[in-house]
Order: sequence, then C-alpha cells, then structure tokens
Amino acid sequence: MGLKKYIRLYSILFVKMVNYDDVYNRLVERYNAVHFGGRRRLDKEIEKLMESGCSWEEALEKIYLKEFGKTVQEETREKEVVEKSLEKSLIDLRTSDNYGPLIFLFVLFLFPLFMVAPMLVFLVFIFAILLLAIANYQEIEWSFSENIVLKDCAQYLDKIIEIVPQIFQEIILKDISVKREGNILNISMHVSGSILERSSERGSIVYADIGIFTIKSIFDKMNDDINVSVEYYSSTPRKYSSLASEIYEKIVVGYRSALNEAVNRIRRSRVEFTFSNLLETLGRKGIILSEIRCPRCGAPVRLPEKGDTVECEYCGTVIKAIDILKIIRDISSS
Repeated sequence: MGLKKYIRLYSILFVKMVNYDDVYNRLVERYNAVHFGGRRRLDKEIEKLMESGCSWEEALEKIYLKEFGKTVQEETREKEVVEKSLEKSLIDLRTSDNYGPLIFLFVLFLFPLFMVAPMLVFLVFIFAILLLAIANYQEIEWSFSENIVLKDCAQYLDKIIEIVPQIFQEIILKDISVKREGNILNISMHVSGSILERSSERGSIVYADIGIFTIKSIFDKMNDDINVSVEYYSSTPRKYSSLASEIYEKIVVGYRSALNEAVNRIRRSRVEFTFSNLLETLGRKGIILSEIRCPRCGAPVRLPEKGDTVECEYCGTVIKAIDILKIIRDISSS
C-alpha cells in the first residue's frame, strides 16, 4: 500500500513538472504541418476525449502518444538524459583550463623546498610557468554524439537532407561548408569569438580563433520515421575552452532546430486543401455546394467528396478545391 502511495505521489509530482501549454503548442505545430486547419482539428479531438471523461492534460497525453509514439513523460526523460550528457561534456571542456588546484598543490610542494634551496625552487618555478604557457596553446578535442528521430517524414528524406544546411546557416548566421554523400551529410565551419584577456589592469578584448567545428549526420529510414545519427567534433586551444563550450552549445542547439524546421517547412508546403476541407469549411457557414460551372466552358461540374482537384468532363479543365474557396471568399468580400 505504501509503495502504491509513493508511485501515485511520484506521478502527481511528475505531471506538475510537465508544462502542458508547451505540449499543446507542439501538437498545434504538428497538426498545422500535417493537416489543413490543424489547430481546429486538434481542439475537436481534445474536446471529444474530454467528453469521454479525460481531463485536458490526459487528452493531450493520449494525442501526443498517438502522434509521436511515446508519452510526454518518456520523451521528457529521454531529453533529460541527452541534455545531461551534453551538459557534462561541455562542463568537462569548460573546466579543462582550470589550473587552480594544480597550482595550489605545486606551491604547497615547493614551499618547504624553498627554505633549503631557493635558487632551485626559482628554476623549477620558471620551468612550470613555461609548461603552463605551452599547455594553454595545446589543442584539446571535444566530441558529442546523439540520435534524433524525425517522426512520419521518411518520404521526404532526400528533400530534408537538401534543405537542412540552408536552414542551419540561417539559424547560426555563420559561413558553412557542405558535403553530401548519399544519406551522409557533412557540415564544417570556422569558429571564432572574442575574449577578455587581462594582460593589464583594465584588460582588453582580443580575437579568439577557436578552430574548425564539424557535424557528420547519417540519415536512415526507420519505417515511417527518419533516424539521424549526429556526431559533433572540434578541437581548440586549451586557453579558449571556456568560450568554445558556449559556442559549441549554441551550434548543437541550432542544428537540432534546423532538423525540426526542415521537416516542418516541407510538411507545410505539402499540406493539400481537399474538397473534403472545402465542403467542411462551407458547411460551417451554412453553405451547401454540390456543383459549380466550369470557368472555361460553363458546363456543370459536380464536386467530389475527396481529392484536391476535379476535371471538367467537357473541356478537360482542371479545377482545384483551393481555387474554388478563393473565388467564394472574393465574392463574399466584394
């Protein structure tokens, strides 16, 4: 009984941690990309589930599971694991130039020796300074790998690979080099920044050449989804490791955003307005439309219930559902 109470308490606390407004917004984005009138369709599905006894949060979770193949909690936990791994990797890079503990131990070791042989200590101290200066310019490597799943877009694989670099460049605002070999996409860029060097009391802003950053992505179809195996790699002088960690994080986040935005752009361009959408839209206004006259020959054209185009039987003119809606809107507004 105590275990059940604990599990129940944990689930309540976890639900409170989930921002369901963000969940709703993500579903809206998904529905707008896949369906015409996406938000309206989503709201109807939520309303139906709530009428069957679900709360608003439970309705969102059920729809989320249907659309993304995993619960909100599962996806949140997976993201936390990946983010912690990235955070740890960046922290390791950021602290690689921290010589504080090493210097403290070095001074602690030399202090007794200074009483006996001060000249020897002085020489050792000079040698240590030279070593630190060399270490500052030593190249240190950084790498991070992750898998990103793009849902229900396997049919757009080639187009996604094609437009990802352009979107990525729009996000990070840097020049990039792109090389594609089949389903493997390689992106590289020169990374630099500004850093405050305290060579004087006031310090000065200097240019920091951080190095080349590369991204290797392997795109694989996985049923209806696309699995993207991404490897990020760079090397930088140790003295710039703290600045590099900040820039690397922005690049990783930017690339993730580019992948998702590529899918959304393609989906938005492929959403078709069908005759089913047309009849539904007009029906809400109290308009019943079963046939129209061909704009070319004037013959009657019966409207189908499905599809996005209809052909005039007499002259062969192809009429789109979206064009009919535009004409009706123009008539209504005039």
